[in-house]
Amino acid sequence: MINPLAATVLRQIPKEFLAGIATGDYRVLGSVIQSVGSGRIVGHLQETSALISLLGSPVLAVAKIGLKVADVVQNEQIKAAINVVQSLQVASLALSGISIGVSIAGTALLIRRIAKIETKIDAIMPELAAITRGMEVLRAERIAEDFGRLRILAEQVEEAWLPSGTNGEWIDIARESHFLAGSFENRVGQIDAKSGEAFVDAYALASGLRVTARLAAGQDEMARNAAVDRATKLFAFGEPVRLGQLALARMSRDTDAASSAWQERLDTQAQSLRDGVAVAQQRVMAAAANAETLEELARQGIAGRDWIDAAREERQSPVIVLRAG
Repeated sequence: MINPLAATVLRQIPKEFLAGIATGDYRVLGSVIQSVGSGRIVGHLQETSALISLLGSPVLAVAKIGLKVADVVQNEQIKAAINVVQSLQVASLALSGISIGVSIAGTALLIRRIAKIETKIDAIMPELAAITRGMEVLRAERIAEDFGRLRILAEQVEEAWLPSGTNGEWIDIARESHFLAGSFENRVGQIDAKSGEAFVDAYALASGLRVTARLAAGQDEMARNAAVDRATKLFAFGEPVRLGQLALARMSRDTDAASSAWQERLDTQAQSLRDGVAVAQQRVMAAAANAETLEELARQGIAGRDWIDAAREERQSPVIVLRAG
């Protein structure tokens, strides 16, 4: 089957894009490549099956820690794919579970991401137990039930990609993921920003599946609306997640704020929170960029289902590219 986007989608990153990123003239924000000077978006990225395969192996994670790609793998195809991901500076995004474009992850990867979120939830269960009285949505059994439904949803997504899958199945997935996203959203506001991050992760995953399902069902306008809604809510969730505020909230009030010891402890707290805050910011930017990419598809008259089919059919390049305008 030849995808109708074959003549439009680029499977090689244009050299001027890579050169611009290397010099700092361009930057990658989620699924978009933007000119730093003018702010103009010049290209749009979409993760492919090749990137999903990389994420399912330890190769990309090993390469990210600073080893040369040649020292990690010998397979030239894999080596080329890793080089592209590193050149685009999106390795951290991908390894953090933040999709580059529309999520097309299979069941195995989705289940792995769900398990990581559940580990974060387990870590804050003592805190949740202390505030669950009168808050039904924070009861442990309710949380476990929703994560169970999220796992089933991941399996249904895999089935819906099969040739026998129907639009009706995708619509059911979109509705169920919308419901679960709402459940996780309700929990975010019930606890402090740092502890609420686990539920923000769950919301991002469920709401991302909603966008994918609407595109797969051929409901592009609904997908664009869902993407904008997702970006807006993730931005709102991220507002309290500011490094200084979180660090200060963790500081003891029994020490003179003007002392050197207090400043040293504040610096230590800030350092421990830095990575988490960076991931939260990247997640917001990726969601906003994703919404913009869907708008660009509409401007160019490209069907969302064709876009994700092209990504799923690609087996060599970790991303496909669409020039803006």
